Amino acid sequence: NWNLLLYMTRDLFKNCRQAILGDHVVTEEVEMLMNAICSNEVPKHFKELSSPACTTMDDFIAEVLDRHEFLHNWATNGVPKNFKLSAILNHNALATALIQKYARENTLEVDDISLETE
Repeated sequence: NWNLLLYMTRDLFKNCRQAILGDHVVTEEVEMLMNAICSNEVPKHFKELSSPACTTMDDFIAEVLDRHEFLHNWATNGVPKNFKLSAILNHNALATALIQKYARENTLEVDDISLETE
């Protein structure tokens, strides 16, 4: 979902910019984005792939930038000591991966491990 969201937003913002410059046709999607920007609302297509907590376009852009920075640092510097859950789209997948990794490293059964959060 994250990659799809990045590709979709990048392409749509690029098309929007080109339409404003007169180099691209104003499609229905471009018009939807322009209207969303003017009213500071998150387009429906973006909401479906991002956090429901984003209620304004400002919030959405800040979240995308924050998530990108978190994931970039993870890819560049390795697994972080602390996870920013708001930067993870699929919390269950992360929890499962952490449990599986711990089980493998300690030769334990996955079913014998539980994960607690604060």
